[in-house]
Amino acid sequence: AQYAAGMAAYEQKMSEVAASRASLDAAEQQLAAAEQEKRQQLELGKTQTASAESRLRHAKRDYAEGERELVDAKEEYSDALKETDEKLADAEAEIADAQERIDSLELPEWYITDRTDNVSYDSYKSNVEKIAAIAKVFPVFFFVVAALVALTTMTRMVDEERTQTGTLKALGYSDGAVLFYYLGYSGLASVLGSIGGAALGFDLLPRVIANAYSMMYNAPAVITPFRWEYMLIIAPIAIIVTMAATLMACCGELAEKPAALLLPRAPKAGKRIFLERIGFIWKRMSFTGKVTARNLFRYKKRLFMTVIGIAGCTALLVTGFGLRDSISDIVDKQFFEINKYNMTVYVKDGGAVREDSIISGYIKDGSTIPFSLAVCEKKAFASAGSGERSVTITVPEKTELLKEAYTLRNRRSGSDIPFDEESVVLTEKLAEQLGISVGDTFELRLEDGGTAEFTVSGVTENYVYSRVYMSSHAYERAYGSAAEYTTLLMRLEDDSRQNRSEITTGLLKSENVNYVSCSEDISESFDNAISKINYIVWVLIIAAGALAVIVLYNLTNINVCERTRELATLKVLGFYSSEMCMYIFRETGILAVLGTALGLIGGIWLHSFVIRTAEVEVVMFGRDIYALSFLMAAALTMVFTALVDIMMIKRIKNVDMVQSLKANE
Repeated sequence: AQYAAGMAAYEQKMSEVAASRASLDAAEQQLAAAEQEKRQQLELGKTQTASAESRLRHAKRDYAEGERELVDAKEEYSDALKETDEKLADAEAEIADAQERIDSLELPEWYITDRTDNVSYDSYKSNVEKIAAIAKVFPVFFFVVAALVALTTMTRMVDEERTQTGTLKALGYSDGAVLFYYLGYSGLASVLGSIGGAALGFDLLPRVIANAYSMMYNAPAVITPFRWEYMLIIAPIAIIVTMAATLMACCGELAEKPAALLLPRAPKAGKRIFLERIGFIWKRMSFTGKVTARNLFRYKKRLFMTVIGIAGCTALLVTGFGLRDSISDIVDKQFFEINKYNMTVYVKDGGAVREDSIISGYIKDGSTIPFSLAVCEKKAFASAGSGERSVTITVPEKTELLKEAYTLRNRRSGSDIPFDEESVVLTEKLAEQLGISVGDTFELRLEDGGTAEFTVSGVTENYVYSRVYMSSHAYERAYGSAAEYTTLLMRLEDDSRQNRSEITTGLLKSENVNYVSCSEDISESFDNAISKINYIVWVLIIAAGALAVIVLYNLTNINVCERTRELATLKVLGFYSSEMCMYIFRETGILAVLGTALGLIGGIWLHSFVIRTAEVEVVMFGRDIYALSFLMAAALTMVFTALVDIMMIKRIKNVDMVQSLKANE
């Protein structure tokens, strides 16, 4: 029992030991797990500590760099603050000075201007007005031409249809019905001509004139719309003029009886002429010469119509060639005769002419630039009475050297114009525009203020721009301040393109040089621009040629028609065809010579009117017509006459002797 009890106790103890052992094992396992977790946490802590230490080291380094940058920034701030304070102090001083100057200024004056005060606008407007002035004259001229052509054409037509007119009247047609036939013919031709002329006139001629004026203005392309308001004025006038000429041609025919119209026109009665009363001339003339003289004065209507038509042709030709002479003169005379320098240098400050090493180096080099003159050029407005013109005042630094740069001469006489300390010389066109001459007074108002009165001491030839030449003494006395010489006129020894380019490049290296221009380049550009005026010359030549051919052809044709029986008689008498042609052409040639002589005189007046009216504001065209132009105008007129004669040869040769001599009854 004790054993059993002891065994039971033993087993109980063993169970307790086993339970304790199990608890111990579980505790050991928990301890191992706890140790493992602690080790892991320790490792993690070490890792985090190492990372934190690394970040700390970087932070300390960044902090040290930040401290250094802060020190540098403080130094820069200190320097900048000091510099800013100095600038602010200087600026405040400048503001204070400027305020003092502003406070010392007088009350300003206000100038209110409109677009008419703009020089370019005013110049363009005046040129438009000049074209309008020409447009008022030439239409009258061409209306007269149209009337002359219509009169000759309808006279020829009425004369050729003389028998038809007599037949119509004999059949009972009234004079009004016959007249309506001819008026309808000429009226329809006038309408068709007006339509064709308007189609060309509203487009072609405006473009030609616009191209001619494009040499002075940089403007958009010209717009040439069809102007109905002008068409409704021009066309009726053209139709009325033509029909009036037709009426004049018909009146004489319709006044005759039908029986008379059915017969050939009776030749005009011969009568003594004035030349017959001059015996020593008349006796020495040949038979054909006497016949020609009588025929010229017997057909007075044809004489005057031919002479006037040829005169108009020649006058147009003289005007065309003279226009070319007047404009082509500008370039050579202005840039090679009047302007003796060939390079202009514009500087910023007048003192730079002497102080700038580059400029003074070129001036001192006498072999490259043998002549130079500093001048003051000021924009101003010249006025006399109610007129005012934009001009350039030219003041030389050395008065005695001005005539080395410009030729001062009278255009008509060619005489030299003196220039001294008291001289005030105007260009010719400026004097014409102001209506003044030597001894008259005028006012000059500077563009930047100041007005003075001067007396004209001379008027010089000039074609491009309007100038007033005066000495530095006269300028300073008039305006109370010395002239500032900011323009340098030079004459190059070698004016070749390469040398001009090299000198220009060298001068432009100077900071004081604003601009350099060469007369040769300007003249070439100007010459190319004015060459467009040849369009107008060709228009005038074509118009003159057409006028001559139409008038001469019609008049010669009428002459042949009226004298068919006379020519047939000469043919029967044994005259050769060449002699018969010369019988007619001799008269035409004499009338052509008379018309040409009259046209040469009238062309001088017409050329003068066109030149003075068509001039642009800043350019004066030449006033002279060369002898070659007169010769060419006369020669072309004779060529047109010969062309008509050639056209009429066949008509004269085909005169039928039998039909022409046969009586209608």
